[in-house]
Amino acid sequence: MRYDPARHHWRPLTVDAVIALLGSSSTRWWLSGGCGLDHWLGRTTREHGDIDVSVIREDWRRLVAELPTRLELLAAMSGALLPLAECADDPALHNIWVRSAETGEFVLQINIEDGDQHLWRYRRLPAITRAWAHAVESVRGVPTVNPAVQLLWKSARPVDKDDEDRAAILPVLTRTDRRWLTDAIERAHPQSPWLSGRENLAD
Repeated sequence: MRYDPARHHWRPLTVDAVIALLGSSSTRWWLSGGCGLDHWLGRTTREHGDIDVSVIREDWRRLVAELPTRLELLAAMSGALLPLAECADDPALHNIWVRSAETGEFVLQINIEDGDQHLWRYRRLPAITRAWAHAVESVRGVPTVNPAVQLLWKSARPVDKDDEDRAAILPVLTRTDRRWLTDAIERAHPQSPWLSGRENLAD
């Protein structure tokens, strides 16, 4: 079925609810997206229409197998919502939407990323890597995306909310993370409008 925002409503879980849902999992997962950035900052910078967690491709089946049966799983692909079982082996599967069977509302998005036991890899250009310790950090007990990694995802085709996230994050990024981010954007997305202010990224 085609995704229709008039019919397919979101009521995203809170970070605490995500921890209650996934906190006991033995699978590596991490809070990502805009909510991940806000958690890293320790404050809410804007309204969020959803909440994301990420997992590497070899682990996503184990993660979703631990979810309660009251949650339904759909593959979000090319503007369509499809039964996950039909797309499980499709390399183009990158997003799983989790829906409450009780309310029919979507509550969580699971992003499938690349990596192995040693390195996180940027799916859009796998030559860009980070050691896990610099890709995911524990923030108040929650595995959370490093903000430079999240901004790399947003840099390809930033919209207003991405620019808001960048403005909130850049002032508190470490010099090391700024330099890594600038280099990664130059390699992966040389046409990114964010590179017009590369001196602000790198300094």
